[in-house]
Amino acid sequence: MGLRGVLPLCLFICSSAFIFSVVQEKVTSPFIDEIFHLRQCQTYCQYKFQEWDNKITTPPGLYAIGFIWASLFNYLGMAGAKLDEVCQEYWVLRSVNLVGGTLVIPWLAWQLQKNSASFQENYWPVNIAAIPLLFPYYFIFYTDIWSTILSISCVLVALTRTSRPFLISAASALVGLISLTLRQTNILWAGFAMCLIIEKEEAKQGRNNGRGFNLIEFALSALRQWKICCPFALVLALFAVFIKVNGGITLGDSENHVITIHLAQVLYCSLFITTLTWPTWLSTDHMKKYLKSTITGNQFKNLIGTMLSFYLIKYIINHYSIAHPFLLADNRHITFYLWKRVFSIENSFYLMVPVYHFSIWTIITTMLDSKALTPVTVFVYLTVSCLGLIPSPLFEPRYYIIPLVIFRIFTCPTDKKLLGFTVQRHLLEFIWQMSVNFILMALFLLREFEWPSEPGKIQRIIW
Repeated sequence: MGLRGVLPLCLFICSSAFIFSVVQEKVTSPFIDEIFHLRQCQTYCQYKFQEWDNKITTPPGLYAIGFIWASLFNYLGMAGAKLDEVCQEYWVLRSVNLVGGTLVIPWLAWQLQKNSASFQENYWPVNIAAIPLLFPYYFIFYTDIWSTILSISCVLVALTRTSRPFLISAASALVGLISLTLRQTNILWAGFAMCLIIEKEEAKQGRNNGRGFNLIEFALSALRQWKICCPFALVLALFAVFIKVNGGITLGDSENHVITIHLAQVLYCSLFITTLTWPTWLSTDHMKKYLKSTITGNQFKNLIGTMLSFYLIKYIINHYSIAHPFLLADNRHITFYLWKRVFSIENSFYLMVPVYHFSIWTIITTMLDSKALTPVTVFVYLTVSCLGLIPSPLFEPRYYIIPLVIFRIFTCPTDKKLLGFTVQRHLLEFIWQMSVNFILMALFLLREFEWPSEPGKIQRIIW
């Protein structure tokens, strides 16, 4: 990992542990959806595995992890004499996410670097863990941390170097199957992992097609590697059976989680990704390349395509932006204020069109330039991200976590100067991330207010 990466990691772990202690001191009651997650896990700790809260929309993986974690505490004689007493201590269940975020995610990022030489310069492992969309959930009991961990693990296994590709495929598919117990949309990232294995095996056999963009050739590659695809096909079949038996992809509260076409979600996600990763790609050369690619290039003919893209983005904003009732009613989320003060203002739509265009262009260009993925797998990444985002009607940054994490893993920071100065990009990224994280947690801990409908109950702000 290197000394330069170890010192920030130590700082990150210590600061996270301190913030965790403060959160446990101040947030003594369940926070928003924690009321469902904590209560369900406490039910499991009473060995009532058949009881289920219909307000919960995700599978029971988090509660199984919480049950195992609390059982470990109980075995060690900590926090209570009985298992159900241990689970009554909120800090015990919340700490499973702290451990996942500060130890497991950096370790997985480090393992990815060890398994693939192309990742050596891509990131410091701590910078994957310090991503601001993840950070606030290290201190409360939500599904996002372990959902992310299992999705990263699925990719990690897929990239493992071995002479037995079917074994790797089966192991990756198994991890992908387990990840579905945390969040149903993780099926998409299991598919992404399968594509990585296919391309890796094709490259080993000298059939990488020059790393060009050829979907037909990739489809033929999948047919040639059909044995590799079988374990993932089995996972997909099991997932289809689940949807059939369940009557849909959502477990509970289906009336508030109706599948829709929310194309604007892709625009929001692109903006979050580029904003949170600007230290890795921003440079004068990057901006010049954008201007050439969109305006001056090809004797200004590129401007025609750019204007058509602008019109398409504006059309999406006007016709496929959804203001979910949860978004409009809950001022405990930063998205409430973003929508109210930015996205819902008609004029801002026009101002945001070039910003969205630049964000999407930056994501695609940065991934292609990094060359950790082929053009085909970049296309698969974009497709999988869109399929996971578009059906959801709720403007929710937590849905952007895995697309952001995968983007960061597979992109290498530019070596170009920033405003004429040579900077250590990983260090700049760490400083930027932790600055955002400290602001988020200061807002969460210090901005306390009450709802008239719930007097005496402290409310806080989170993503």
